[in-house]
Amino acid sequence: MDPDRPTTGALFRLLARADIAEMGLGSLRRWACAVHIMAQRPDRLRPGNLGQSLAAIGFTEQRLDMLLNARGSTLRDLARRTAKRLANSEEAVPYRELCRLVLLDGRPDRENEAEELRIRIAQSFQRASRQTGLN
Repeated sequence: MDPDRPTTGALFRLLARADIAEMGLGSLRRWACAVHIMAQRPDRLRPGNLGQSLAAIGFTEQRLDMLLNARGSTLRDLARRTAKRLANSEEAVPYRELCRLVLLDGRPDRENEAEELRIRIAQSFQRASRQTGLN
């Protein structure tokens, strides 16, 4: 499935099962990206702490800055790459925060919530990096 061209029947079946209302192309792209993130390693999903997990796999501060400052298609691309990197590691994939980052993108009515999430992720990354001596 190409998350930027969300036209597969499987995506629409998932959205219907979750009772998610009809939406525009931007919302569909965000949901397709979230589904793609969770499909990377469904057996290793957990609702955990994204910043901590990224620090544990040696994610650099520069990559974190790029992820947290990206918007639109760039954010979706970086989120998918981040999920793949987490899925290829021994670390579980903290899907909730990563998917939420994508799902809140481009939503002016949820801009404060998105910014608070970015701050929490950055703070937890710095704390975890300091504890492991990476920074």
